[in-house]
Amino acid sequence: MTSWAPAVNGRIRGISASPDGSRVYIVGSFTQVDGKTRSRIAAFNTSDGSLVSSFAPVINSDAFSVIATNQTVYVGGWFTAVSNTPRSRLAAVRASDGALTGWAPTASGTVYGVGLTEAQDRVVVTGSFEELNGQAATSIGSIDATTGTSYPFAANRVVHNTGNSASLMSLKVKGSTAYTSGYWFGGTG
Repeated sequence: MTSWAPAVNGRIRGISASPDGSRVYIVGSFTQVDGKTRSRIAAFNTSDGSLVSSFAPVINSDAFSVIATNQTVYVGGWFTAVSNTPRSRLAAVRASDGALTGWAPTASGTVYGVGLTEAQDRVVVTGSFEELNGQAATSIGSIDATTGTSYPFAANRVVHNTGNSASLMSLKVKGSTAYTSGYWFGGTG
């Protein structure tokens, strides 16, 4: 779509399409999109590139990643609230109207990557956190896509990229395999 060129007043840090191809979601540090208030998340119709008027959740700080089903949009970042409701760096909103869902797992540090398994039953997350849902889970973890409950995840017993000097950043989930990249500048990690 060569005509799609949204105007935003801040960085776009993540982008994802709905599985049915009807929408594109962006997240970042912006607060305006195409002259409309959009607090760090926005949705576009792929048919014409227009901003979805009924989708306007309010994220109180930067969002770094987004992944969507046709019904739910999962977001990760360093935010602490969505639509004035506490959320600790992870949240989910309804695709239909942007309303916050009850999905409320917590991360102890920034979440940079969010991905879904092919079955859309688990959300895999990466970042600089040391805990998910109050349990040790360094840098990467797996969370139930409906309940937000953490699952055991062997990789976070091996990878320890946390804190200010190390993190896992990008994430791509293909089938049931998670691919990630990260960095380490000394210290933890």
